[in-house]
Amino acid sequence: PLVALGVVLLAVLDPVSALAGLVPLAIVLPVVSWLDRVEPEPRASRVHALLWGASVAIVGALIVNTVVALVAGDVASMVISAPVVEEALKGLGVVWAVRRREVDGVTDGIVYAAWVALGFAVVEDMTYFATASVEGALLPVFVIRALLTPFAHPLFTFWTGLAIGRAVRTGRPIVPGALWGY
Repeated sequence: PLVALGVVLLAVLDPVSALAGLVPLAIVLPVVSWLDRVEPEPRASRVHALLWGASVAIVGALIVNTVVALVAGDVASMVISAPVVEEALKGLGVVWAVRRREVDGVTDGIVYAAWVALGFAVVEDMTYFATASVEGALLPVFVIRALLTPFAHPLFTFWTGLAIGRAVRTGRPIVPGALWGY
């Protein structure tokens, strides 16, 4: 609810930034749908993964990265904490799909990783775009984040999803597999 309220508030106060945050979906979703074409995942499960990234992963990363920034500084938060925490929380979204028995192989792991990562990226991009808009730098930030690197978050989480899917497919425990991909 907190993230949804924030997104709605942003959409009202800065609709351009909110809409700009959705652009990577139009670029990445066709590729993810193509990957998922052989054995499509249920719509509700894909939405659940998207919402995990847009809520659980975002809020968790915000809390941890803020604490690290307060304790160790902004650089430590951006360079050390952010990648470690964000990828762990996005990976947990794939683990959650495994717990719900939705992942039965590598492709499923990759697809759920992409959906979780897209949810995370959309909300993160909206906040970056809103900040850039206030600073008069929306266009360059939009070009970099939405047009040049829309696959960044899905690619980062791809490896965790691949490793988890591989572990599920071979009947091995997912934790060592997840750590390998992480």
